[in-house]
Amino acid sequence: MRRVRDNKSICDNNGFLNEYAIGWNDIPFKDCSINQSFLKKKKWNQYVWIGKDFIFNFVISDLGHCSIIHADFYNLKDDIKISKIYRHPIIKYIVIDDKINSYAHYKGKRKFINILRSSGYLNLDLKIDNFDITSTIYLDYESLNILIPWDIEHFHYTSKHMNLITKGILRIGNQKYDLSDSRCFIDYGRGVLKRQCDREWLTSYFTNEKHEHISINLGSKYTDYTGVNENALKIDDKIYKFDSDVNFNYNDDGIIYIKSTRHDEVNLKFKPIISDIKPDNIKVFKYNLKQMVGYLSGYVMYKDRKINFNDEIGWCENHFAKW
Repeated sequence: MRRVRDNKSICDNNGFLNEYAIGWNDIPFKDCSINQSFLKKKKWNQYVWIGKDFIFNFVISDLGHCSIIHADFYNLKDDIKISKIYRHPIIKYIVIDDKINSYAHYKGKRKFINILRSSGYLNLDLKIDNFDITSTIYLDYESLNILIPWDIEHFHYTSKHMNLITKGILRIGNQKYDLSDSRCFIDYGRGVLKRQCDREWLTSYFTNEKHEHISINLGSKYTDYTGVNENALKIDDKIYKFDSDVNFNYNDDGIIYIKSTRHDEVNLKFKPIISDIKPDNIKVFKYNLKQMVGYLSGYVMYKDRKINFNDEIGWCENHFAKW
């Protein structure tokens, strides 16, 4: 898989795919702006805090014809799920900068989002009904950055930031959670997607006996047959890219087996303990999102090194959208 040696623009001045930027890099691409009709281009920022006892997921998205904000909380000890979703038919309420690790803003009735970059970290303040979070997220130099081509008019750029140190407080009603007990994972999406999109995504992390911080990002379906993928391993602050695509195969019990299509790079099993399906069907588009929290076991290979996952906490999404 081709590595882009300098940070490129994802499209040309006419809004078409920049073919010289197809591939991956370990730093964000320089220019993620898209000069196309606002109804076609889509962008989102997703932040996931994963701890041993809880997971908090938050997405702010500009889909051109509408904007969506949703937040999800999963208490792993007490099997508690809380979800909020808000839709606006126009996007004037939301501001998301095209750049990666930059600002985003929203203000509405009983809702407020403000994300600002300050040197090597992000400051995030969020208030959505009974969700209230204040967090600082410390950025690493390396991240996973992929430009996925479908054709000259349709492409997607994703920037994944794994296993980031964070601090702050999450309040849900009268309950309070210390975010320093978690790690933050960020997914930035910028692109002109096809009419229909099907995507699978999994991420997980743990600390091994050598005190190395291990995290993984795996994706499938929407990258199939494009020549690129978003499969990578992170050890401490270094990104290591897998060559092979992966398949997500489900058995009758809902367990997901994730294996490389070539070589023996990835051989994992994800066992969900919490599943939540979020179907939506409005006039301008429809989608079906399945979120899963579970435990990841198995191994991955990088060069001659075998890294074992022993029931590590993980986050998995299966997402279908028709825009």
